[in-house]
Amino acid sequence: METKNLEQLVHRILSKKQVLSYGNDLLCLCSPSINLQVDADMIYQDIYESNLYNDFILEEDLLQYLINAKIILPNHQQIVQDTEKRLDKAKVSLYKEYIDIKKRKRNRKQIENLKKQLAKLHMQVHSFDFLVLENLAKAARHEYIIKHTLFYNNTQTPVFSTQEKVPYVKFSNIIDVISKNVLDIIDFKRIARSEYWRNYYTNNKDNLFPYSAIEYSEEQKSLINISNMYDRIYEHPESPDAEIIADDDALDGWMIHNQEEIKKQKKEKGVDSMMSDKIRNSSEVFLMAGDDKEQARDILDLNSKIGLQKIRHRNEAVKQHGTIQDSQLEDVRGEIQQQLRELNRNHHAK
Repeated sequence: METKNLEQLVHRILSKKQVLSYGNDLLCLCSPSINLQVDADMIYQDIYESNLYNDFILEEDLLQYLINAKIILPNHQQIVQDTEKRLDKAKVSLYKEYIDIKKRKRNRKQIENLKKQLAKLHMQVHSFDFLVLENLAKAARHEYIIKHTLFYNNTQTPVFSTQEKVPYVKFSNIIDVISKNVLDIIDFKRIARSEYWRNYYTNNKDNLFPYSAIEYSEEQKSLINISNMYDRIYEHPESPDAEIIADDDALDGWMIHNQEEIKKQKKEKGVDSMMSDKIRNSSEVFLMAGDDKEQARDILDLNSKIGLQKIRHRNEAVKQHGTIQDSQLEDVRGEIQQQLRELNRNHHAK
């Protein structure tokens, strides 16, 4: 994003309007007032209720409909969740291995591939959004707002009559222009950490806009929320380097890593409060999870990498031999040998 374009976007957000080019005309799209949004909500409710018993699918039923029609797999949602977890893991790896250029490139390539997979999985569902009743109501609400907020630039002349039905082709073409100008999360992040916005934001935190919060546009709300997020990152006692902050995926990795550490510390604290000093100081502690799979997963997460490696080796030994004595376990034998070496060293030292 060029600096000039970035500054223009800041001005657009501050002004609560955007100028669009359509054919030979310049159009001005204004942010809807709270009263207009209330009226639009009534349009939404009216369309929803009047079509509730027509041939539309409710949003909550779309996945099952597509599964029954064999358009998506029965475990589609699980595949999405697993892909999201793999994406989070790849972002954490990007953050941790950022200093290594080869690993950084490898992690970035994996992240891009996983993002494409997720986009494809979401498209399999959202390409059927036209079947959903809520989306029909949203479209009617959106049309109502556009009719009341889109004007020819520097005039008060509306592009569409508020009393007549909108011409479909012209309306669709203008919607395409508006859609191309929508700011996504990446745009907001770039604006929020830019020097141009930070200077304005830092010096005007208590009075960013000359009106109450209820009158903020959606773009203003998004930019404030993301700016607050960056404030917390900059003020964090272990704030990452500027290079990480400027890299959206690496910064996501840093935040995911921190959340995982906090979650792990809470689990450890909870387990620690259940143990006596004698148990707490033991080299190994066994906790019973019963039949609760989530609890078993939480307990497994408390193990270090070395501990998890021990668990894997022990499981493999049990699978291979059926039954096995503790003293036959590879890690136990290693610990016994280490203890014997220590005893020998102490004996010779004396």
